[in-house]
Amino acid sequence: MNEPFERRACLRLPVRWPVRIAASNGKEITLDAVTENLSSQGFYCWVRCAFKPGDTLHCVIEFPHRVSIWARKLRMRCEAEVVRSECGSEIGLYGVACHIKDYSIEVVD
Repeated sequence: MNEPFERRACLRLPVRWPVRIAASNGKEITLDAVTENLSSQGFYCWVRCAFKPGDTLHCVIEFPHRVSIWARKLRMRCEAEVVRSECGSEIGLYGVACHIKDYSIEVVD
């Protein structure tokens, strides 16, 4: 049996990490979400708000302690563009695929 062809340029890791999303799509909103997967170029998350392709999101992804070689926590701040949004199986839940346009990593004390 043939494996399905993977179109993504980078490997996505199946991680469920908290992400806070701030968007300005007509009004300022801030939402808490959870990633489904993450790569160096993007992520997929579940959120309780519909976004449309092209929307710009300002996100903060919290890395768990075990990811860092230090005793301190890491977080990634990024600007991301929505490339796909779809309805989830639960009413009011949306799957959002984002392309990371710019990011920085911070050490949290």
